[in-house]
Amino acid sequence: MKLLKTIIDESGNKKYSLKIMESESIIDLKNTGERYAIEKGVTDISWLDCTHPTMGDNKLADRNTRFTLSISESEFFVIEK
Repeated sequence: MKLLKTIIDESGNKKYSLKIMESESIIDLKNTGERYAIEKGVTDISWLDCTHPTMGDNKLADRNTRFTLSISESEFFVIEK
């Protein structure tokens, strides 16, 4: 999995994403994102699960996991598999 820093413009379009780190541990990725958010002054740290639902046991292991953490109106962290 990887942690991406994503910047969007005023119209909500993605300007760019920068890979911050890769890890097999979602906890490590979340901790890194949360430390950065605290440094930026974010007080309400809450990851939003944006994983698309899947049906069936076969698809659960293959699903694309995705979590987002808002840092500001134009800056987000995204964890994806």
